[in-house]
Amino acid sequence: MRRVSLLFLIESLKPGGSEVFLSNFLARLDQSKFRPIVCCLIEKGKLASRIESQGIRVVTLNWRLGSWTSTVRVVARLANLLREEQIDLVQTFFHRPEILGALAGLFVRKPVIVGSQYDVIVPKRNLSSFLLKMSRLRVRHVVANCQACKVHRDRLTGHGREDISVIYIGLTEEEYVRNTQGEPALPNDFFEKGAVVTFAGRLYRLKGPDVYLKAAAPVVFKNPETSFLMIGDGPLREELVSLAGHLGLSRMVYFIKEVPSIREIFSKSSVVVSSSRSEGFPNAVLEAMAAGVVVVASRVGGVEELINDQVDGFLFESENSDELASLMAMLLSNRERAIEVGARAREKVTRLFRFEDTVAQMESLYTRLLST
Repeated sequence: MRRVSLLFLIESLKPGGSEVFLSNFLARLDQSKFRPIVCCLIEKGKLASRIESQGIRVVTLNWRLGSWTSTVRVVARLANLLREEQIDLVQTFFHRPEILGALAGLFVRKPVIVGSQYDVIVPKRNLSSFLLKMSRLRVRHVVANCQACKVHRDRLTGHGREDISVIYIGLTEEEYVRNTQGEPALPNDFFEKGAVVTFAGRLYRLKGPDVYLKAAAPVVFKNPETSFLMIGDGPLREELVSLAGHLGLSRMVYFIKEVPSIREIFSKSSVVVSSSRSEGFPNAVLEAMAAGVVVVASRVGGVEELINDQVDGFLFESENSDELASLMAMLLSNRERAIEVGARAREKVTRLFRFEDTVAQMESLYTRLLST
């Protein structure tokens, strides 16, 4: 039988949550049934070589954002790619690939187009919001990674809930090892000097790194030996370094862009914090729970589907740094409870969130959509 041809459409393969998910997913996709191709609209990125080493073709269309001429050319090239490769199904990641995929699909009748909703963010521009709504005419189905994202997508584009499938992204046995060349290493005795409260995420407003730092200040007065580790990079980095200094935390806060093993860091931490203002289904929280460390997370997006408050983690209202500080201080002073909650978290995620189940559900969805 002819293998089903799949095209995965994404802006680039720079390391990020959805990009790492796609790489892990392709490594486990049944290639006896499916023939995958990855198309990057802008550039390939670091993860491309990892995917190509699996014998999967990665192409790039060199789209220049903001250029209407480039956009028209990219849509035409994408339509030609769909024809030449006889693509049966396209899955897009993020709203811009979905819009361009829908436009190209208008010229090629065959492929089923599937969108992905992995966050609860609304496109910043009115034109993008309008085009995303119009893409519903060509996008047949949407995959959401949590119930919160499903509800958000229904409101955003009017896709009926029967046209949106929730497929949770489970844990892989291995993790993506980041390239940390040139990164300063943590002191050898970093985790031995005292408790460590860790934040991991991109340093931009939606992730709430400033909320984490503001909560750290009052905690230090009660727990002076505590260190605060911020893993990630982004446009707010310099501003956050200045904020740490203003709060008197310069000696207590360590900024690291990348680490070789996030799970190892989590397992050595006393508390992991997710202080996001907006989330879908945060992989960092899932990784931390799997490491057996207690997590304190803001009550946003799909986080409540992952954490049962005060049972296998703790929740606080988004942007409430005082509430976050109280929870952090309580857990640092009550290590027995923190360890107990962390153990329950690990048991939960390893039992309920397996990547093999994610792959099986995605393959089943592709088959069902193509059969009808």
